[in-house]
Amino acid sequence: MPHAVLYLLQETHTNLEHLDRKGSLQDLAEWHATVNLLENNNFGPLIGDYQWGVENADSHRIAAMIRKFIKEVVHPLRKVNWYPCPPEAAKVYLEIGADLKTMQQNGKISEKEYGKLRAYMESWITGKTTPQTEAVFDKYVFYRRNQRIADNIRNIIAHVLASAHMPRVFTLSIGGKHVFRQIFGHADVPEKYKEVEDLQTHFRNHFKVGNDIIVHTFYDYGLKKIAKKALELFPGGPVEKVVLEKRIQFLLK
Repeated sequence: MPHAVLYLLQETHTNLEHLDRKGSLQDLAEWHATVNLLENNNFGPLIGDYQWGVENADSHRIAAMIRKFIKEVVHPLRKVNWYPCPPEAAKVYLEIGADLKTMQQNGKISEKEYGKLRAYMESWITGKTTPQTEAVFDKYVFYRRNQRIADNIRNIIAHVLASAHMPRVFTLSIGGKHVFRQIFGHADVPEKYKEVEDLQTHFRNHFKVGNDIIVHTFYDYGLKKIAKKALELFPGGPVEKVVLEKRIQFLLK
């Protein structure tokens, strides 16, 4: 059985070139040349089996809560030098705390994790952050999510490759910190806080799916090379391949 390829592409969410590339990746998937994997979409097929969300709903929800907490609670508090707390910031703080408690009561996070996250929030609103509390942000926004994303990617690839007529090229454009290892720069951070579960650590330069399929992993390749590989491994017939080649030529103009 032919091999498969996974492209992990670093993305800055406000970079116009990256956003344009993301649109082109979607085009390739809609032409059934690739399977496009999407950040910020919960695990499952979005357009047939050609576009998939890769996020675990719970880990993604916690990451979104932390980002909202920083933006809508911490930043307003900094502007007033931590006191008095603006009413809107206080409201968001209480809402996020209640949401985390609900997740803990429903078994979505452990009591220990809940305690860590609440302690993290308390340290920020009192202005007593430490390298350890800053490490919590990276753990839950990036590395904890990456564990679930990596598992979901493996499951998607195994599912898709079970069908001989499906593409063998997979693409994921995702925030750069998810892809490459980030080592915290604080010398006094204990080793246990130095999470390194980036996607490169999970996938290296290749990994195995099932007993006989090797998936080769490439990082930050240009659209031209991705399209060329998609055409090379295209599972359709000769006529479909000619049509795809014409579409790709137009896409790369």
